[in-house]
Amino acid sequence: QYKFQSGDFPGAILDYQQIINRYPRSEWRDLAEYRIALVHLRSVPRPNLDQSELRKAREALTSYIAAHPEGAFLEEARAALGECLEELAEGELIIGNFYRTIGKKWAAAQRYKAVLTGFGGTRAAEQAQLLLPLVEGAPLPESSPALGGS
Repeated sequence: QYKFQSGDFPGAILDYQQIINRYPRSEWRDLAEYRIALVHLRSVPRPNLDQSELRKAREALTSYIAAHPEGAFLEEARAALGECLEELAEGELIIGNFYRTIGKKWAAAQRYKAVLTGFGGTRAAEQAQLLLPLVEGAPLPESSPALGGS
């Protein structure tokens, strides 16, 4: 717990994984699995730059919820999953906004559509719904692989 609270996220994951491996039937396993997911979520400095930890958090939280339908941390895990999805969606939206700002409407439309299809119900999805008409229908870039370009 100290490593988690002090921000030593790699060390915390190792400690929690040791609990799971050494004591697979322990009452602490539930907490360790939940905390591993939480470590991935809390270790993300800027979700629009690198979403790999957020993806790990989503996977770990989804697994926790499926494996522990009566888990002691079920409600916390659901809330953390919602936060994780919001951050993943926000990262996609930020990238879409960047593309829109530099005039790459087709790329922006692809990001906004990804937010809508992958993260419905999030604040970012609401924003993407409003922004998509501004860039929708933009032609494919001429160098697009879909058109045989490089």
